[in-house]
Amino acid sequence: MKKYDNPVTKGLAFENAVVSLLNNCGLKAYRTNKTNPSDPEQYKHGFDGGVDIIATFEHHGKTYKQFIFYIQCKCHESDITKSAISEVYAGMHARGGYGDNSIPVVISTSEATQETRQFAKSLGVELILKPEYKLIADADYNNALPYGQYGILMKCLLYHYTKDMIWIDTLPESKANLSIQSMAEHYIDASKVDFDKAQSYLDRASSLELRANENRQKALDIQRIAVYRALQVADSTTNHHKNNRQSHSTKLPDDTG
Repeated sequence: MKKYDNPVTKGLAFENAVVSLLNNCGLKAYRTNKTNPSDPEQYKHGFDGGVDIIATFEHHGKTYKQFIFYIQCKCHESDITKSAISEVYAGMHARGGYGDNSIPVVISTSEATQETRQFAKSLGVELILKPEYKLIADADYNNALPYGQYGILMKCLLYHYTKDMIWIDTLPESKANLSIQSMAEHYIDASKVDFDKAQSYLDRASSLELRANENRQKALDIQRIAVYRALQVADSTTNHHKNNRQSHSTKLPDDTG
């Protein structure tokens, strides 16, 4: 690989090489960390948010195939880490990538441990590393390749080199236009948030209502006690006056002297 003055220059050159590869293979790809009117989120120049490249693939055949790939590039010799996988996964969702048609991908000149590959698989992040590059080179040279469980982006690339329809036929079917599907899922997610928010208010209202009922009951109990005490005082006063009247009405002894 060509020598570069610094890692930044080397990284940008690798991103541009990947963009060229994808465009040559029939995808529409562009870098996100530069001003680009095609970027739906209009991210600022120099900021990629964990996604270096966005690429789309579309195929019209017996069934409609359409995918959007959110790609992070890593150009270094050491094995990629789980952080690269987490970043592109989070970056895809930050850019509104949802559904089976949105695929996060890490493309690197290095390798990954089995643990890292398993972590990527658990999140649905595809990896194109040294072994995958060798497969692409073999396909380009021989136009044939042993069949296997490859990722969606790999199948798109292999189809370009081999023209073998099995790579297209084994891609999952797109059920709806990507933009419509993404928008629908966005509204569904937004509705879920609204329902959760509404439920929290209902739960709070129920809690306040329960507390209000408890306070009403306490107020009624206090009123009952007050009435009971008032009745006790009134009864005591009545008995006192009655006793006084009886005392004053007692007959005096006759004076016969």
